[in-house]
Amino acid sequence: MAVTLEIWHIWMLAAVTLLVLEIFTSSFVLACLGVGCAAAGIGALANGTGYALQLVLFAAAGGISFAYLRPLMLKYVYRKSNKIKTNTDVLAGKTGRVVEAIDPAAGKGRVAVGGDDWRARTANGQPLPVNTSVVVLALEGITAIVEASE
Repeated sequence: MAVTLEIWHIWMLAAVTLLVLEIFTSSFVLACLGVGCAAAGIGALANGTGYALQLVLFAAAGGISFAYLRPLMLKYVYRKSNKIKTNTDVLAGKTGRVVEAIDPAAGKGRVAVGGDDWRARTANGQPLPVNTSVVVLALEGITAIVEASE
């Protein structure tokens, strides 16, 4: 018993494969290509369109889904990501200790925060001596912006 695949079968297999592969990524690019494959497969099934029209359907549906569906899906999936502090954002508000005097004129100064040593400068441009307790206001690159804690 020989199984013959028609072109619409191939398009649909490609669509399902791309949609399954999308599960392992979070970019929604493969899903958009899967939508394009599904559109081309439906076109091939509906009236046996030629290869050129199938490619046009693939490109149009993939492009439209990339332009409109992908941003909606990214917005939905990452809707809470801007509320979660990660990496260095967690250090804002933490207290630390000056381990090398902060001297804005010389561009020197280091603080220890959470067990890590950071380059530091004060928000108001004032110098701070060693062992001063500080609060991290923000991070700019690898430099902690601090102020003396009360």
